[in-house]
Amino acid sequence: MAQKSLWIGAILLLFSVGTLLPQRATAQTPPASDQLTELLQQGRQLVTKGEYGQALTIYQQAINLDSGNARLFSAIGFLQAQQGDFAEAALAYQKAIALENNNADFYYALGFSLANLGDNPAAATAYRQAIQLNPRKIEAYQGLGVVLSRHGDVKGALDTYRQIVAFQPRNWSAQEAIGVILLRQGQTAQAIATLKRAELLAPRSGSVQLNLALAWFSQGNVADGTAALERAIALEPRNPKINLKMGDWRLSQNDLQGALVAYRRAVNAQPNLLDAQFGLGDVLMATGDYTQAIITYREITRLAPQNAQGFYKLGLALQKRDRNLEATAALQTALQLYQSQNNQEGINQVKAALAKFR
Repeated sequence: MAQKSLWIGAILLLFSVGTLLPQRATAQTPPASDQLTELLQQGRQLVTKGEYGQALTIYQQAINLDSGNARLFSAIGFLQAQQGDFAEAALAYQKAIALENNNADFYYALGFSLANLGDNPAAATAYRQAIQLNPRKIEAYQGLGVVLSRHGDVKGALDTYRQIVAFQPRNWSAQEAIGVILLRQGQTAQAIATLKRAELLAPRSGSVQLNLALAWFSQGNVADGTAALERAIALEPRNPKINLKMGDWRLSQNDLQGALVAYRRAVNAQPNLLDAQFGLGDVLMATGDYTQAIITYREITRLAPQNAQGFYKLGLALQKRDRNLEATAALQTALQLYQSQNNQEGINQVKAALAKFR
């Protein structure tokens, strides 16, 4: 989220009329120049109001009057990204770069768009170009660290985050990222030490407390892990990921009511968080609330129609209510999906459930 805020702040600077006006205004006829100025003013007002779709239409009209303006293409890229169309955003930034290839902000924004498309190698290339042009562009390092971590380049990600810390020793998010990577690598003691430094810098960060909790649990320290998890919830009571982990922890301790509360909070905050939906459904099944479990599993099948486990568990819940025709249909769908995935364990589970009808 911090990375996105930095990106938005930087790109919004491009929307001032003076910045977007062509450098060689004398090359245009006066009417065209007046029309361009008017369009840019309209676009700026619409951006300020958050009416990005209308602003995009205005800037696309402006491009027809000044097709060699890299800043206009960058503005269009920003608006496309704001609407979630990262493919079109990337194309717009590439056009901006073709016209002005020494602008670190353009490469950073391209990297951001490509990262959101899941093209991590291309995003890393764009972020590295931004860093080459501006070696102290911290948000580019942050983006690079994220995509390298996703791509499995652990050493590259660690080196990148450590470079951020070298520039900004009080950058707690970089310290946290280092701690998370170390934890995943099984270097628990080092991870805890790093996360404790992040905690000192950001004592009110729920995510730092959550990752500390996971590190303590990994080390077998239940008391400190539970305390950190409780602090995370207190700091960010509506954070879906924190509530999900709290639900998982409560369930592992056989605290079904506590797990139910945590999973419900996670689902209410982020309905498409499948792990939380599954957790909620499983607890409802364990407590015998089969009707609510059916509702929850149906929601999962709506959110993820290719998720075989969702249909399998829906079938089991329907069985509990003796809704056998519906249960058979759900289980048959689960079987087809498991077969398409060559998941033999899933196939066996479904066949065992279907056998109960014979």
